[in-house]
Amino acid sequence: AWVRLQEPLAEFRHARRQDLHRQCDAQRGGLRSVCRRLHGALSTAARRGGGTAADPVLRENFIERVFIYNRWRACEADGSLGALVDFHTRHKLILMSHSQAALRELGRIVAGAKKRAAPAVKTDYLSRLMPALALHATPAKHANVLQHAMGYFKDRLGPAEKGDLPELIEACRVGQVPLIAPVSVIRHLVVRFDESYLRGQYYLDPAPAELMLHNHV
Repeated sequence: AWVRLQEPLAEFRHARRQDLHRQCDAQRGGLRSVCRRLHGALSTAARRGGGTAADPVLRENFIERVFIYNRWRACEADGSLGALVDFHTRHKLILMSHSQAALRELGRIVAGAKKRAAPAVKTDYLSRLMPALALHATPAKHANVLQHAMGYFKDRLGPAEKGDLPELIEACRVGQVPLIAPVSVIRHLVVRFDESYLRGQYYLDPAPAELMLHNHV
């Protein structure tokens, strides 16, 4: 039922892949080199029977946390409340995919940040962030996030799309298609409708394309 979406998705993936390559080349510290080393280390671990590399869910969780912690360090280095608010805002869908309770708790920390000393706020936030991310994002949790994201387009989709996308999300929930399938459709809609909030969500682009996140879960 989602065959109609394949042509725009192919165009979107090509454009996004080119954009990610440019971003990687521009990053300080050689982000592309980091991606290659991560990919190589995981491949080696898989050949040796390493649990994290061999299990796609554990691999995805590990890589996701590496990049989130790297962004957290940049947030800490900035030191401003605005940086914390931006960090939290852009990771909301990722947090939702791990634990809605943790998302609410972290949101309360950010909301009350003005009343507390900055170092205490950061310590409190990080101490809850990393355990939350260690909770596995299940297919059911991903389906909930995708349905939430779809809500941003509910008044802008045609009848066929309104039927196709929920069907694709359900297929992902029951393991018939990988997560990248509905995520790619949402990405396409973000570009098509210029949806600024979702454009900023790291859930849709958690790491450079070379690491192929969302392709195996």
